[in-house]
Amino acid sequence: MIDAGNTNPRDDSQAMNSPLRLIPRVRWREVLLLQGAPLLGAAFAAGKMDAHKLPALALLAVADVLLVAHVWTLNDWSDHRAARDAKGLLRLSLAMLAAALALFAPLGATVWLLAAAIAFVGYLYSHSHVNTKEAPLLSSASHIAGGVLHFLLGWALFARIGPRALLLASFFALVFTAGHATQEVQDYDDDRRRGIRTNAVVFGKKRVFIAACAGFALAYGDVLWLSLSGVMPAVLAWLPPVLLPLQIYWSLDALRNGLDRESVRRVRNRYRALFAVIGAAMVLTLFK
Repeated sequence: MIDAGNTNPRDDSQAMNSPLRLIPRVRWREVLLLQGAPLLGAAFAAGKMDAHKLPALALLAVADVLLVAHVWTLNDWSDHRAARDAKGLLRLSLAMLAAALALFAPLGATVWLLAAAIAFVGYLYSHSHVNTKEAPLLSSASHIAGGVLHFLLGWALFARIGPRALLLASFFALVFTAGHATQEVQDYDDDRRRGIRTNAVVFGKKRVFIAACAGFALAYGDVLWLSLSGVMPAVLAWLPPVLLPLQIYWSLDALRNGLDRESVRRVRNRYRALFAVIGAAMVLTLFK
């Protein structure tokens, strides 16, 4: 008979120390939100989505979820290196990176190199040896690079990178960078208390929030220009004049409320919905 009541203390200790127990701490909502850029990049590059392309697209999606989860957990580890679970979080982050790069390998050298470049940008942003997170303006440059690379990661799955890919990537880079600046405004109080020198802490949250609004306006203008110039489907040109006034109105409301954490969180949720509409519209045009 098997004595189910007896347990091995060593096994219990190994389970407690396993980095897998930290998986629920990964910010999965943020990870999934960032999948739009590579998936749309793949969709634009693929043209007509045939059934034989779906396995590669699915592998890209799984690999990129792990890659982005690595970037987020590395950033969390960097912010909490003195915490009890810091070593486990770092091991989990590196394990997800290794798994992601292994999954990207069958998708081609260009895709793999872009994935490695994204991981490198994440390292530069988060690791204490470089820590561009606390280098005002340079942190925004990291997000511009990350936004471009993330779109091209999907594009390279089905097509060679050329001028059209770079023009389309500009939209995602603007949204990614402006969104990060808004997050810095939301996290202003925590970052200031912990001595993290983000753009918002150095330049003031009002200035950075206004700069983020300008970045979003440029993103809407980019959609309009790309649509009218034929880089994107022309039918998308109606979206910026309709959606931008809504975002401006909500942003002014956040300013009137003093940019407290709740008002900024509210405007972030709302503009994410607007850009989800743009993303959905892009996908629909590809199926026409």
